[in-house]
Amino acid sequence: TWGTWETTVSASTTLYNRDVIILNDVGKLVAYDTFRGTVVGELAHESCVYSRQSKRISQNMILVSSSSRSAPTSAHDMDLSLYKLASSDDGAVEFTRGNHWQEHTNLVTGLTFHNDYAVSSSLDGTVKIWDVNAAQSLQSVSERSIVHDVASQGSTLLFAMSDGYINMWDTRTNGRGATRFPAHNGQAFCLFATEDYILTGGSDCRVKMWDFRNTSSVMAYNTDTRTVFSIDCDGKHVLTGNIVGQVKVWDLSSWDLLFQRTTTPTDDTIIPVYEVMSTSQQIFAISNQALWTMNLVGSVV
Repeated sequence: TWGTWETTVSASTTLYNRDVIILNDVGKLVAYDTFRGTVVGELAHESCVYSRQSKRISQNMILVSSSSRSAPTSAHDMDLSLYKLASSDDGAVEFTRGNHWQEHTNLVTGLTFHNDYAVSSSLDGTVKIWDVNAAQSLQSVSERSIVHDVASQGSTLLFAMSDGYINMWDTRTNGRGATRFPAHNGQAFCLFATEDYILTGGSDCRVKMWDFRNTSSVMAYNTDTRTVFSIDCDGKHVLTGNIVGQVKVWDLSSWDLLFQRTTTPTDDTIIPVYEVMSTSQQIFAISNQALWTMNLVGSVV
């Protein structure tokens, strides 16, 4: 049994830790307790004109994309801002500003963390590695095409590329002998990695699973007729979001479709789901217009 799907707050990206998610909204950061259904912290995010990326990079730090630049680039979130978080005994969350970086020259498309470092990808074709305590990036990796997403697993950074390839960049060798394999006919937009497998989604409307060790194809599933724009996995279920606002939940072992819901009025409305994720209580879908949440009455996810 499933609960109802509701538009709760205008937000463009989020991350979560247990019951609390952090919304990287236009003009502010909001800490929202999903269990109690209340806002437990808020901070004006003055530099933010438009933002779609946010990631927890340690137990008490988040990195968000933003823009403080003037037109005509003000619609692009090219900057990165670091914030420290602290929780009080009553559950309130406080934000403290940290470093602010302005090195990317186009939209930030993905964020992840690798050991003690933050990693960002961009439409400018670069992946940058950041020391959270430094004023500049430690390293910039230039790729041959646009980098749509980035993930980290072990010593490997993974890049989802606009030419349909997945690049695997070994940090121990500084990228020497990097693995590169074709994943999608068209563009690879999103990825998720564990020590055993890689999940990818692309403009060919497919979700694919790959063996992490040898990059051989384990499974290819034609999810629908729309570009797969976001993906997440909790170890038992795969969540996907597409370019017209559809969210689907799949069983990881059988690939049976367990649930699907549309967040837009019609199938022709182009409002991409930039991020999908789940907690034990809810499913979240994030576009550049709103955060949609759905309470889980049963125990499917």
